[in-house]
Amino acid sequence: MSARAMARAVQDQVLAEGHAAATVAVYGALTAALAELTGAPDASCSGFPDDSVLAAARREVSEDVVAAMGDWIGGRWGAIAVDAAVLDALDQLNLEPVPPLPDGALAFRAAAEELALAAGESCAAVSWAGAQATARWLRLYGGRVLDSLAELAAGDPVLTAAGRELAEREKSRVTGWVIEVWEAIDERATEPAA
Repeated sequence: MSARAMARAVQDQVLAEGHAAATVAVYGALTAALAELTGAPDASCSGFPDDSVLAAARREVSEDVVAAMGDWIGGRWGAIAVDAAVLDALDQLNLEPVPPLPDGALAFRAAAEELALAAGESCAAVSWAGAQATARWLRLYGGRVLDSLAELAAGDPVLTAAGRELAEREKSRVTGWVIEVWEAIDERATEPAA
């Protein structure tokens, strides 16, 4: 089983239990770290995002809660491995292939998330800003218009939690902010390529 599937299994479970975006993000990162420590074949913490979404989540989740989360994961490790094996098997069937996001979209997502984190936004708002930047990049440069952010959220439990957590007014505010700071997002996203 893959470390990514293990993290996804845990994130899907806590998402189904109604946890906040910050909690879902931390659970995923902890699972990836534990998979690396236990020697999962593909495990590498560098392959799991230690990004602005996780940084925002760590501001919201106390050390004591993180420790309890680690204990919870450790106590269910066997069941997590079984669930991850099922997810890996389903991935191999490729029943509903989701095209990977282009590097440009990922760069704009990361840039928006970094700026939102720097602006002091919550984990949910940071995730939402990244998704809005991705959708905007796809529309402007990728020739693809998303019907909704649900297309992105299908593979992103943190974004799913953020969509549930944020009120419509807050989603609109974050979306407007992404449009407002688009030039700064563009500069940050294209900086490394220059």
